[in-house]
Amino acid sequence: MDPLREAALRQGIVCGIDLGSKHDYTAIIVLEVEKRIKEGEAERLGFTDLPLEAREQILRNGEYLGHKVRIENHFAARYVKRLPLGISYPEVVSKLKKIDRELAELTGGEDVFYVVDATGLGQPVVDYLTLELGRGHVKSVYITGGQETHFDKHELHVPKTQLVSMLLMMMQTGRIHLPKQEAAALEDELQNFTLKVRNTGTLEMGALRTGTRDDVVNALGLGVFYWQFRPISRVRFISL
Repeated sequence: MDPLREAALRQGIVCGIDLGSKHDYTAIIVLEVEKRIKEGEAERLGFTDLPLEAREQILRNGEYLGHKVRIENHFAARYVKRLPLGISYPEVVSKLKKIDRELAELTGGEDVFYVVDATGLGQPVVDYLTLELGRGHVKSVYITGGQETHFDKHELHVPKTQLVSMLLMMMQTGRIHLPKQEAAALEDELQNFTLKVRNTGTLEMGALRTGTRDDVVNALGLGVFYWQFRPISRVRFISL
């Protein structure tokens, strides 16, 4: 048995893209999604001493000796990039096309979900990217100030409060895996956020310090949130 290795089954690849502007950076993060046995399940059901191959089989079956095994998604960042300030949208699309070609070579043509922040001027870029990437699934995300998440075909409308609070929960439970050099920077970005209660009772999220960035947080949140809550079959409204 290899106690340092966890049983994991690859589920797919999702790419979160936070589009910048003249004064904001564009961030790209490529995530490999893995299905893993929830922490504590092996102890609860008594299979901690089983070899890795046996635990992987339990993961595939979703049960052990007739008992349901709780399973969760984990997200491993394989590529994290903040593009130069002021880069044009055609250059962003060109960069994403290069990433798509490299992913196609690595995965043998596996479909990739490209989840793009279309808030503001982002939708034309999404349309352009959809035309240029003949293989991937390009999804538009509109970050809102509301409280409900809304799916509509290839679009997702999500409150930023839900996006970041979900990401915080995933990181605190060890389900986000980042390269060491990126982890510290991302944790710093997350520390710069706070939840504020408006007079109306709704939640407002913003950076604590002037000039702080949240582009990598947004890109990571877009990818993770879409994968976790995407409709497997056609679903129009989901309240979280």
